[in-house]
Amino acid sequence: MDGIITSRATLQEDEKFLPKIIDLNNLSIEINQQIISKELIDFIILTTEEFPKEVGNEIAIDFYQIPEIKCQQRIIQSKETGSDREIYDENLENKKREIQERFKNSEISIDESLELLESLRREYLLSNQTTASSKEIDELIKIEYEEIFEDFPCNYPQTIKDIKLVTNEGWYIYLTTYLDFTTQAENFNTVLMENIVNRENLEYIDVRFDDRVYFK
Repeated sequence: MDGIITSRATLQEDEKFLPKIIDLNNLSIEINQQIISKELIDFIILTTEEFPKEVGNEIAIDFYQIPEIKCQQRIIQSKETGSDREIYDENLENKKREIQERFKNSEISIDESLELLESLRREYLLSNQTTASSKEIDELIKIEYEEIFEDFPCNYPQTIKDIKLVTNEGWYIYLTTYLDFTTQAENFNTVLMENIVNRENLEYIDVRFDDRVYFK
């Protein structure tokens, strides 16, 4: 089982006992398309088989959810700021644009671009007789940077590593393929026995970390 859709299935009687998985990413589905990784399939099968042994029959698996994820890339965007006083120097503007282009093309880092801008400011002050103040010249060549994150298409089957197990009691458990199931099951049992007296108000237990467990 590689997570590739081979045909549209009709519900058979014995299929009622198969794990039910709901993908919240609302992806388009086509024949011969991989929608889930083999790693995640194997993990779900293992969890389905071992969960009753580790936890007992009182808490059962109702269904699984694949949480909605966004693939994002980090982008550093430059933005010019200027003073209220208009001071224009074509040579200065060209040098500023050159620094910006080098930064956008990843030829220099943020720190390197800031150093170049500071050098440009000193050079301008030394070589030009101007009535503008040092602060105005500083503002004239100042470039600010901001960090933004943009969505981009990615390989969802290979990106998705977490799964949400929804129990028959309505609360859920966060699991991950990054950590072996046995460790997560042991952490789950520990927090369930030692920290949770009443499960009626329980919302979730998160066992995706080796050395800590979160619950609400």
